[in-house]
Amino acid sequence: MASGFGPGPTKPTKTTAAAGSTSSDPPATTATSGSTETSPSAVTAAPKASPALSSAPQPAAAHPTPAPAPAHNSATGALTAPARPVADVPTTPNCAIASSPGQARCLSVRVDGTQPAASAQPASAPGGLSPADLASAYNLNSTSGTGQTVALIDAYDAPYVESDLAVYRAQYGLPACTTANGCFKKVNQTGVATPLPAADSGWAQETTLDVQMVSAVCPNCKILLVEANDSYISSLGAGVKTAVRLGAKYVSNSYGGPDSGSDSYYDTNFYKQAGVVITASTGDDGYETNYPASSAYVTAVGGTTLTTANSARGWGESAWSGAGSGCTLYEAKPTFQSGIATGCTGRAVADVSAVANPATGVAVYYGGWGVFGGTSVASPIVAAVYALAGPPAASDYANAYPYAHSTNFYDVTSGNNGSCGGSQLCTATTGWDGPTGLGSPNGSAGFSSSVVPTPTPVPTPTPVPTPTPVPLSASVTVSGTPVAGLPSDVSVAVTLPSGDTVTSIRWTADNAGCQFSSPTVASTTLTCNAGSADPVITAQVNDRNGSSVTASATVAFDQPSIPRDVDVTLSAAGQTGADQSICLSAPTALRATVTDHLTGTPVRGVAMSFSQQIGLDAATDISSVLLTGADGVAATSSTSAVSVIYAADVQATGAFAAGSTSVNATAVLCAPTLTSSVSRVVVNPGVAVTVSGVVTRAGANGSVPLPVASVQIIATVAGHATVLATAISSATGAFSVNVTPKASGTLSAALPATASWTAAHSAATAVTVNPILTRMTAGISSHNVGYGTVVTFSGYLQRSLGGVLTALPASRVNIYGTPPHAAARVVATTIVHGTGAWSVSLTGTASMSLTARYAGVTAQPAAAVSLGSLIVGNWSTAAKLKAQHTQVAAGVRSLYTGSVTKRYGSVVRPAAGVSVAIYGRNSKGQNVYLTTVVTAANGTFAAKVALRQQATLTAVVRAKAGILASTSPRVSITIKR
Repeated sequence: MASGFGPGPTKPTKTTAAAGSTSSDPPATTATSGSTETSPSAVTAAPKASPALSSAPQPAAAHPTPAPAPAHNSATGALTAPARPVADVPTTPNCAIASSPGQARCLSVRVDGTQPAASAQPASAPGGLSPADLASAYNLNSTSGTGQTVALIDAYDAPYVESDLAVYRAQYGLPACTTANGCFKKVNQTGVATPLPAADSGWAQETTLDVQMVSAVCPNCKILLVEANDSYISSLGAGVKTAVRLGAKYVSNSYGGPDSGSDSYYDTNFYKQAGVVITASTGDDGYETNYPASSAYVTAVGGTTLTTANSARGWGESAWSGAGSGCTLYEAKPTFQSGIATGCTGRAVADVSAVANPATGVAVYYGGWGVFGGTSVASPIVAAVYALAGPPAASDYANAYPYAHSTNFYDVTSGNNGSCGGSQLCTATTGWDGPTGLGSPNGSAGFSSSVVPTPTPVPTPTPVPTPTPVPLSASVTVSGTPVAGLPSDVSVAVTLPSGDTVTSIRWTADNAGCQFSSPTVASTTLTCNAGSADPVITAQVNDRNGSSVTASATVAFDQPSIPRDVDVTLSAAGQTGADQSICLSAPTALRATVTDHLTGTPVRGVAMSFSQQIGLDAATDISSVLLTGADGVAATSSTSAVSVIYAADVQATGAFAAGSTSVNATAVLCAPTLTSSVSRVVVNPGVAVTVSGVVTRAGANGSVPLPVASVQIIATVAGHATVLATAISSATGAFSVNVTPKASGTLSAALPATASWTAAHSAATAVTVNPILTRMTAGISSHNVGYGTVVTFSGYLQRSLGGVLTALPASRVNIYGTPPHAAARVVATTIVHGTGAWSVSLTGTASMSLTARYAGVTAQPAAAVSLGSLIVGNWSTAAKLKAQHTQVAAGVRSLYTGSVTKRYGSVVRPAAGVSVAIYGRNSKGQNVYLTTVVTAANGTFAAKVALRQQATLTAVVRAKAGILASTSPRVSITIKR
């Protein structure tokens, strides 16, 4: 079987060839003709790019150690050698764990340190597996798939996915796949090109990985990218329906979320698509299931570790520890798994697998070369292999095909993805297993709709008597001699049917004064209040088959004839000893701890009270009677402006005797110490920073917490201090509060002086608020044109914030022109599109210098890019004249035709709309004006002229704005006699 792996930094800034650029926000970027990023701060240089990390499989050494031969088994697929051992690599998930029900996350990771700056270009082959590696490892004919469309369903927009794909395909010699040539199409979840959802850098990396893996395996396939509005299953599922509606027969889903009771709804409305291949990644967190991979209508794709090997195949493969697998509770067992020993009563995951371990990951270009892993790699690979095999039959669910062609897979038999008692659900073994399913592709035949010949029947073996099943049962044991108030060990022993496992345990007691230390484990401790009646405790046990059993026992508490002695300690503000201190007139936390004298164990549920005595006055109660908790502690608070004696008195309760203690508390003006820290030192505008710290003071035994202190959070900007918030310290002296700094400066904490303590200040921490920058690129279609030629200006206008680029839609870009010896004026204007792109045209009628400008708005600075000079020149002309007849009758009108072309540099076009005068020269050498015509759109003209004597005719192009005059060669005309 096979196994896989199991989101990221912001999108690196795109780079293109440039005429010039400036930037104050590294990394530096350039544009077609120029670009700029502006802010109030000074320009800084961009950092140099670091080289890409290579994690591609290395070729075998000249004398390699032979790979271990797999043990013989009864698998129907071809056995494959195990992968070579590989070390784990540090990775960053591209997507955060889903935080809401019904939400999914992408299942890809990026190997840390392999993402170079955008300007870096590979000096040699990029790290990670290449298309040729995948074709070799999986025995694929990548020339197939022409005309097939593979759809990829991802959340949010990936603005640079097409340009990154162009770099990837060019690097590996694959044919271009672009919107222009019809190979690539990007739509939103409703199936139209605009508007696209908001961009997300983590999902954008996932999307980039998906389209490049389809390109790697099936370079002749078309690619349909459907971008869902968000990462909820309902939105992603709507994207699946859109892909199918637009004609895709192969749909890959590189995401997943927890199984739930809503899965059947999602199946019916989104993922149950007859005649369409639906693949999904099984997950990157090991032995657990994810939806939609767990759907009975989806091909669940697990993950493997893939390395070169000294074997006939040339590659070794093992289950990847991160690949998802297991039994789902919400899907019935599909027919195609009915004859497979999965160990599940319902749907089992996975079906097939492909490479996913990031340590043996694939090369991906995302603004720079990197190495990616996760079962997000495996799903688009398998979807593309399906495309190489050809479309499924109209009424088929294609996830059944691999089970009908199980001989066409590499059977992966090593590795695991967790602990499941060694069963096939988490351990790769011969035949089907959870991490890798039936195995990894061995060609595309395993994914074909072709019918498998019926095998020759095998004689039915003599049935073996089935052993009597063992029912699920449980029993509860109470250890030792339990005492109410002290912890007692209790446990539940469970007897399971063969192959069954416990899924949950829940302990309860019929006495509200009892508590379990861990109520969901087999062995735990029970502690009840001192003096409690004997409780009945119950353990409920559930198994993976949905069965449940309960077991109960009565806990008989010891009733000693002589009460057990207790030890009592009293602490004021966390101090110990007979002499302690308190802050003048400040609330002081009093904490009494009661322990069993014999064992030193805290006593729960004994009754006690607190009192205080000032001088020779009688003692007064501070609190009503309190019960100690499981930690043996009862607590209250007191305020005193003078020295005082505090006492704690324990009443005899149940098996425990009475006890008491007291301390001398001296009232002093406290001198606090204040420390603070911030959660982040670089933030975007409007983003909160958490300031936290601790307030302490000197006590009898060292520093003790100072509770209920009002701590001010102070922001200092350019020497001006402002109080942003106030926090109250807790019983431990800790405080925490969120503040939003408005500008770069420092954050510190201050404790103002009171009647109880002196003032205190923490050290200041520098905090940088990222400036909002404007990144503008601009280019011009031509700098030197003939008069009247249309010139196009285009570029991007984006906000740059903390290195993340976002579009500035609906913003206005003006093109300013400055003619010689004249003031600048707006010559063209346009509005920025939702993608940040803008474009506008101008008819060139005069030479001028040009600048693209964005005026800026509140909190978004202006920007400008010089476009250089536009030179507008005059067209030269060339005229031709032709006579219908060179001999005509005197006084009879005859037809004369011709054409005029204009030239500017190497550009030659018909001269439309120019005036052409026809002149005749008589025998006396006189030029006689005959007529004037205007050229048509194709530059041609025609005129009828009557001659009374022999003449030579010529066509004269009259000059006008941008057009120079010219004269055609002469045509001689004679008169018939």
